[in-house]
Formats: sequence, structure tokens, C-alpha cells
Amino acid sequence: MKHLLTVLKYALLLSISGALMWYAVRGQDLSRIGHYIRTANYFWLSLSLVLSALGYFSRAYRWQMQLDASQNPAPYWKVYHAMMVGYLANLVLPRAGEVIRCSVLRRTSGVPVQVALGTVVTERVIDVLVLLILLSSTLLLDFKTFWGFFNNALLGGKADSIARNPTPLVIAAVIALVLLAVVGYA
Repeated sequence: MKHLLTVLKYALLLSISGALMWYAVRGQDLSRIGHYIRTANYFWLSLSLVLSALGYFSRAYRWQMQLDASQNPAPYWKVYHAMMVGYLANLVLPRAGEVIRCSVLRRTSGVPVQVALGTVVTERVIDVLVLLILLSSTLLLDFKTFWGFFNNALLGGKADSIARNPTPLVIAAVIALVLLAVVGYA
């Protein structure tokens, strides 16, 4: 009976995968897709796959180091697998993967969900800080290019009207600073 349930589970998952694949490519010219696959440069594809794998391995190692620092060590491959299950869950429901990977790690390694979730939140805070540092560096080192992009892409070329009436920009900056202060002290 257990074997039959396993077979049915995999058959159901395979059917769902097939239906989703059909939904993704319906209405597309399959011969054109085949042409692109045949003429793709597999060197760059392979290089991107290797670099992606290295990125995932390093993220798992970083998470494992955070767990070790929290006095809740977990084996590397269990951390890696929990992280990958979380990424898979993010494809279905964005940000749900963060909680799911913590619960998978709880089930496989006994790490409390609160501890694992704390490391995930810490990881996200560090990511935001690094992003702010990179954005600040870009502003300082190449403001002209950044302002050109900001003006054209985000403001639709209306920087002159904003320069004449900067009140909305000042209000937005004050709100952003207040939010940063509240989040920083919370």
C-alpha cells in the first residue's frame, strides 16, 4: 500500500509538472524554441550553471556558519537541502520559502524554527545594508550616470519639473528617513 501511494504521489507531481510546462509554452512556436535550444552557446550556459551552483553552495555555507554561531549547528548538506526547498517554495508563493526552509531544517536537524528564522532575518538585514552601501557608492562615484537613469527610467524625463518644485521629493526623503530610523531602532 505504501509503495502504491509513493507511485501515485510521483505520478501526480509529474502530471502537474507536465500541465504547467504545457501552460508555459502554449501558443508558442515550438520549432522556434527548438531552434534557440539547438543554437544556444552551451559554454555560457554551462558557465552560468556553475556560477549559480557556487552561489547556492556559498549561501548554504553562510547560513551554516550563522547557525553554528547561534549554538545550533546543522550538517552542511541538510542546510543546503533546506535552503533549496525554500527556494523551490518561493517559486510557488514568494517569501514563503524563508519560513519553509526553517521548518525543513527543524524537521531534518532539530534546529528550532525561531533560531533559524532569526538567522534568515539577520541575513536579510545584512543584504539590505550591503545594497545600501553599493547604492551609496554608485551615487558617490558616478552620480551623473545614476541621475540620467533615474530621470529617464523612473521620472520619465521630468527632473526639471521636480527641480522647480522639490516639495514632494523632500517629503518622500523625510518619510524614508523616518522609516529607516523606526526600523533601525526596532
